[in-house]
Amino acid sequence: MSLERYSTAVLALLQTILEQETPVLRTAAAWIADAVAQDRLIYTFGTGHSHVLASEMFHRAGGLASVSLMIEPGTTFQVGALAGTLLERTAGYGSIIAERYPIEPGDLLIAISNSAANAVVLEVAQAAKAKGARVIALLSRQYAQMKQSPLLGIADLVLDNHGPVGDAIVAINGETVGPVSTVAGAFILNAVWCEAAELLYGRGLPIPAYRSSNMPGAEAHNARWIEHLKGRVRHL
Repeated sequence: MSLERYSTAVLALLQTILEQETPVLRTAAAWIADAVAQDRLIYTFGTGHSHVLASEMFHRAGGLASVSLMIEPGTTFQVGALAGTLLERTAGYGSIIAERYPIEPGDLLIAISNSAANAVVLEVAQAAKAKGARVIALLSRQYAQMKQSPLLGIADLVLDNHGPVGDAIVAINGETVGPVSTVAGAFILNAVWCEAAELLYGRGLPIPAYRSSNMPGAEAHNARWIEHLKGRVRHL
């Protein structure tokens, strides 16, 4: 049955990521740990469903406090899916978005785009790099190569989700269903953050992680990081 087919495919995909991407994931973790140690910010940006992954890292239980999510409502379906698709392909729009955020040397940008084909993500990545930030791209290398994406060359480091062209993975009667970029991307981002947190601990540095607000003592714990980052992280 397709429930089992999708489950098997996802588990195999995650195993492939572990087997083939671990050195790259460790590099990404080291870069995040370095940025945090220097009190820099990790910016995250994506359009469409990739915005879900950019949001995954922002202000959540167990997540990295030093993340600054870049939000542009027009590219997140808030003005409509069709309009959002047009906007994420609009040349010049990404440069305008990037100018709203004080990206500085030493910061990181995690640019997320499964196909790596949309103009807005490319422009945000270019702008961040021009400001002196390192750029990490999270994408499907197979898909990006098919689209001949410039993001492969812009990024200082590429995290490959190993997803197929088109994203969906279960074939049924001529249709392909069951996208995998979200589950694979969330796994990659959270695994990298766990590794970065361990690196910070090994250096004797505090781990800037939020706790669930429903846990005892969480509000006081989180207030420490919020106070430190207030005014720097735009959407706190």
